[in-house]
Amino acid sequence: MIVMDNKVAWRVSLIDKLLEGEISKSSLSSECAVLLSGGVDSISVAFAAQRLGKTIHAYSFCLDKNESYDYKKAKEIAEIFGWKFTGVKVPISISICVSKDKRNRGIVRLGRRWVLWN
Repeated sequence: MIVMDNKVAWRVSLIDKLLEGEISKSSLSSECAVLLSGGVDSISVAFAAQRLGKTIHAYSFCLDKNESYDYKKAKEIAEIFGWKFTGVKVPISISICVSKDKRNRGIVRLGRRWVLWN
């Protein structure tokens, strides 16, 4: 059991209410997709959605076959709480490069293609 003083408990309660309020406004479905990193922020969002009675479907990403610490933690947390988990493995062959052109406009290289954005 975690013991908190009244100021800390009040702040935690306020954060919970804010998260639940935002989730209630933005997710009308009984299901909720959460991008789960294994960190405190994404877990807090998932818990808030679960408290609202939502069924959680957690998603996490990793590069190719390299399951990062965050990916493994997200998968573990989803398993512990009985949430559906989908791991998305992004191929390393899709290289992304962000740069600027001669006019200082942003450009991104996706594989072999360059994409311009202002």
